[in-house]
Amino acid sequence: MTLLAIAGVFLVPWKGSPERLLLLIYCALAWLIALITIPQVGGNINYFWEPLLVSAVIAGPGLCELQLKANLTPKVALLFLLLLPMPLRDMTYILAQDYNEVSGYWARKARWQSFVSVISGRRLLSTFPAVTAFSSIPEIPDPYLNSVLEIGGQWNFSPVAAEIDASVFDLVVIGKGKADYPGGHRGIRIWNDRMWESLKMRYGPACAIEDMEVWLPRRDSSEILSKLSAIGCLTLRRQVDGGSGVVEGNAR
Repeated sequence: MTLLAIAGVFLVPWKGSPERLLLLIYCALAWLIALITIPQVGGNINYFWEPLLVSAVIAGPGLCELQLKANLTPKVALLFLLLLPMPLRDMTYILAQDYNEVSGYWARKARWQSFVSVISGRRLLSTFPAVTAFSSIPEIPDPYLNSVLEIGGQWNFSPVAAEIDASVFDLVVIGKGKADYPGGHRGIRIWNDRMWESLKMRYGPACAIEDMEVWLPRRDSSEILSKLSAIGCLTLRRQVDGGSGVVEGNAR
């Protein structure tokens, strides 16, 4: 598609049509903005959706112009047949994935609503903004942003880590396995080491639902755990040694 878009830029007579010329300028600006902004720490592939979309529009006239100027119809048809399995494979994958997503939508929605009914209004901390929103006092709604600010000296996680040390939060919700392998994006982790150390020291993994782990204070949290278990949150059993958790297994 990119080659066809380039052909469209150089071979199509844009000057005779102001509308086409405007499209060409728009395409150039879209690529320029994407290339300028992608180096920032939060940059991702979605920055290129707009220029790729407008390039696909220009690729159509580019293909037509190539056929007219070089009589490439048989070769283009052959190339199309050779490349056809690739989009068919991708389309099959996308349709299968979409089918799985749609078929399980209502069940996932019911689990989410049940989960929200249990956690809503409690003092909680989470690496998921959608979960943080239901806290009685939402803290760090965008943890990745706060990590970037901390690196720049404009934020400090220490006060929140101190709250974890004091077991202020009724529960902490993180991604599965993130306590042991936090990961990150472009070298930036959503929480620093101090936060994870405090979590492992004062809280323990209680159960898992969907792609989330629920950690509860080491004091008595049986009331919350019983409610979570009732909605299908699978109990986690971990052996904690020196503040680090090692998964032993899970049980219903």
